[in-house]
Amino acid sequence: AGRFQKEGEYYDKFRLPYTRREEESLVRYFKERGGFKLRRLYRGNRVWQQMESSEVCPGRTWQSMKQRWEKYISKSLDKWEVTAEELEEMDTREGSETGDMDETDSSEDTTTMRGFRSNANYYTSADDEKIVTYIVKNKSFADLGGRSLWQRMEERSVVPGRSWGSLKERFRKVILKKIKDFGLDEETVRKFLSKTHKTRLNTA
Repeated sequence: AGRFQKEGEYYDKFRLPYTRREEESLVRYFKERGGFKLRRLYRGNRVWQQMESSEVCPGRTWQSMKQRWEKYISKSLDKWEVTAEELEEMDTREGSETGDMDETDSSEDTTTMRGFRSNANYYTSADDEKIVTYIVKNKSFADLGGRSLWQRMEERSVVPGRSWGSLKERFRKVILKKIKDFGLDEETVRKFLSKTHKTRLNTA
């Protein structure tokens, strides 16, 4: 079936639904090439136009990809085991130039694709294991909702190069949702879940 489109417009009811592979391609683009912050700079069109020209999702317009991201993908990043904070962190990490761009500048003539990276350093399953192992080894379940635990983890370089805020967000938004997949006994899993439910893992 074809897609009914007018230039600059798109209608979901006439379009083929996005596949999981297409959604994954959009997430992977930001992971591998960076530029996540550019999606909202200069009216937020340049990065999507680059995606269309690069055929990230062949047959999809940049408007369609932008809409899919904003309405659906951005609200379920945990499905791809990544957070918005991690994506933005890669754009401000040393070696990326997007952190130097003024988000209030609306001069689209000066837009560039600066900040796109091929060496993005995202959390791995081994990193997640280190975080969980540290918490279990030190019996720090009662400290999951505060700052002290995560600050100690940063100071001791449990996951080198990660800030305490990044570690906490990774745990809160990704690790905790799959805590039963780390081979822990039921009692340990209960400690994670009961403590986090009581503290609500505040972000303060």
